[in-house]
Amino acid sequence: MPPIVVRLCPFALLLACLLCLAPRALAQPASFTTTISTSTESVVVNFGHYSIRSPNFNVLV
Repeated sequence: MPPIVVRLCPFALLLACLLCLAPRALAQPASFTTTISTSTESVVVNFGHYSIRSPNFNVLV
């Protein structure tokens, strides 16, 4: 029996690779630091992830 050859167009291959990597790209870091500058000053801002929902948070359907 001859081997089965599947031909993929480059676009389909690129799309498949991007879909495999998408969940990793969407993951947010726990914290990050950035500098915000204006014409007169710069401020270093530290961002961190924290939940604003209380333990009593519920979703009613």
